[in-house]
Amino acid sequence: MAREKLDAATTEAFAGDLVPLYEKHEEPVLAVLRDLPFLVPSTCRYLSRYFGFEDRNREKKPAFLATHADRIERALAPEDGKHCLEHFAE
Repeated sequence: MAREKLDAATTEAFAGDLVPLYEKHEEPVLAVLRDLPFLVPSTCRYLSRYFGFEDRNREKKPAFLATHADRIERALAPEDGKHCLEHFAE
């Protein structure tokens, strides 16, 4: 139980820090993901979890995707872009 709480707290902290970082430095973040595709699943999972984690920020998800989905798809390899955006459908 303690481990689950720690994991939830860590997830919330990463998600809460990552979205503002991504929005402020979108191009460098996407360049890193393009160059290091093994980071795509975890990064996109944390980005997605910002929207709705413990029912917070859920209403911001459509605007984020409207602004960033095409950019993510263009910046990453086709499979990586697809997999990244699949995390937002969860």
